[in-house]
Amino acid sequence: SLAYNDDFSTLLSIAEQLKVKFPDYILYFDVSPDVSVSRLKGRKVKEGYDTMQLEIIRKRIRNYSYINAYLTSFSKTRIIGIDANKPLNEVFNSVVATLNNISRSINETILIK
Repeated sequence: SLAYNDDFSTLLSIAEQLKVKFPDYILYFDVSPDVSVSRLKGRKVKEGYDTMQLEIIRKRIRNYSYINAYLTSFSKTRIIGIDANKPLNEVFNSVVATLNNISRSINETILIK
């Protein structure tokens, strides 16, 4: 994920030079840092992994904001937000519903052509 990299602007520059094709759709899981940390702590992970600092998560969320701004400004990528602060079963149901809507939209576009 681009958001995990510290130098987002350099990565985008490289992507542009290589003429990387961006996806048509991106699902953006909008989750607060606090919810993210609490979910990480609930995982069975290697020793020391759960020491990931809240600031690192905040930085990643900021990077996602830059990515969203870039993609909506300079590409045809459609970013669909998913409220990931909800319980996981509701998040899952939102993802399934969103993917079904995308599928219907694509099928309707194909039928129109």
